[in-house]
Amino acid sequence: MSSMNKLTLDDVLYHSEIFYNYFLGKVLIVPLGMRVVLHLLNLIVILWTVYVRHIIIEMKNLIVGQTGLEVNNFERMKRLSKFNAHHRKLLFTVLILVVLNSALLDATMIDF
Repeated sequence: MSSMNKLTLDDVLYHSEIFYNYFLGKVLIVPLGMRVVLHLLNLIVILWTVYVRHIIIEMKNLIVGQTGLEVNNFERMKRLSKFNAHHRKLLFTVLILVVLNSALLDATMIDF
């Protein structure tokens, strides 16, 4: 085995320090362009949520009875509960995306 393939104590300490700093979010240096992209991604996710929420509210209004269709009360409530469940799942997914993206932005802060 050549000496170039051997792992030295300095290599281990260097890599463990990088992992330690990355894990705690202390000194992770990210280019400015990447931070801008992350901020834009956060903004797009929030705007998309507002747009989809507006669409869901419109669909909910249609189901509740503004369509002119004759639907019995049980069928209407069943459809409404299905839409409410999808709405909750969507908002929860978007909330997780925003929190993860914000955590990634926080992890890229340089702490001196």
